[in-house]
Amino acid sequence: MGSVNSTHSLALANARLEIVTKGVAALKASVVELLNTAQEQEPTPDPSPSPAPASRPPSDGVGLYDGPIEFGIAQGGDQFVPTIYDVLADFESCEALGFCKVRVGDDLFNSVDVDKLGNSTIASQGYFTNVIKDWAPDANLRGLACSVTIEGRRTRFKVPDLHVPPDVTAVNGEELFSFVVKDASRETKKVPYLIVEDMGQWRKKDGLPGDPYVDYGDRLRLTKGNRISGIHLAYEYISGDKGSATVMHVEDGFLGSANVVLTGHPKIWLLVPPSHRHGLERCVRAELMSSEGSHNLCSQFVRHQNVLLAPELLQKWKIPYHVATCKAGEMIITLPGTYHQVVNAGPNYAQAINFAATSDWMSPPDEYRFCTVDCQPDGDSSITSDELRIWTKEDEERKNKEREEQEEKEKKKREEKERDRQEREEKEKKKRERERGEQEEMERKKREEEERGRRE
Repeated sequence: MGSVNSTHSLALANARLEIVTKGVAALKASVVELLNTAQEQEPTPDPSPSPAPASRPPSDGVGLYDGPIEFGIAQGGDQFVPTIYDVLADFESCEALGFCKVRVGDDLFNSVDVDKLGNSTIASQGYFTNVIKDWAPDANLRGLACSVTIEGRRTRFKVPDLHVPPDVTAVNGEELFSFVVKDASRETKKVPYLIVEDMGQWRKKDGLPGDPYVDYGDRLRLTKGNRISGIHLAYEYISGDKGSATVMHVEDGFLGSANVVLTGHPKIWLLVPPSHRHGLERCVRAELMSSEGSHNLCSQFVRHQNVLLAPELLQKWKIPYHVATCKAGEMIITLPGTYHQVVNAGPNYAQAINFAATSDWMSPPDEYRFCTVDCQPDGDSSITSDELRIWTKEDEERKNKEREEQEEKEKKKREEKERDRQEREEKEKKKRERERGEQEEMERKKREEEERGRRE
């Protein structure tokens, strides 16, 4: 009985399997037919490729922030400085380094029309030319420091081709700094470099968004001086060629700074951490300045030397430094007190601005010594402490009191001068009267003597 039931069950299972197999085969045939039909009906693809966004080099190197905070177009304008504060709070090692590097969003990177900007001509703008030449107060420093100055203004600037060829090799930052400085000892070079405040008149015409991306933030908006170039007005930079440079300096008022490269070749930065600021300044005073000019210095005295330093010189001085490559689509943020200098690896376009160090900033630290007109080799006016601070009610009252006291002093001085003048005039008057009386007496006596002579 058991054997008969088993045979029956096996036959039933085989029959069901045959039905399922036929169904699967039919389904498979239907699927294949549908796929073939779809392929026949699919339109032929356009052989011309669609335009691809500009390619971006990968980000790497010391100081690179790789956290979650983004820097796209939405973080520009009044969100720019708050986003910087967020990055700095999220990147603890930035304080010791004195800087960090941020990769900006693709939307910002692609906001520049490179084809339109490149080879355009900018008219009626400040045109500056870097003059890079040998400079060393001591023969032992030859090839270790060079002078970088500004030749002057012109009314037209020809923007170079800002495309970077795909076969360009990575830049060795230290070697580039060394090359530029040493090359200056062989010959003087003039490199086109446009450095001007926000150039709104030509932006849209030449492939740029209507307003700069960078912004100086709410704290600096409250300062009395609200039209200082580079601080309240963005600087825009167009390097005309490899080797254009910015001298070693620290930011005005020990502010922070942000510099974003939007297209073209990299900017190479050499940065000295804030903890070694005084060490660098001591070396500059001792080896690059005369003893007569090293007293009563402002906090910008290194900038006033107009020098680019070779890495070998900093090594000789035992001053630690970092070299950072800022490529297109990247931004360097410097912290207060960070000395830095820059060499461009080729033509590029960048924007830069200052910002207050903290969200409760009121003024530069007490140790910061402002420039005077005497500091400026070209006689330009300097930024004053009154311009670069936020004025509270107490500050206004103190300033008014100081002004009243100064006016009172000047009034007293004028009164004293007037009294002195009157006293001098009175003395002169009495002297003249006395001399006139004496003269009259002498003439009277002379007449009397002459009269007596006639009588005798």
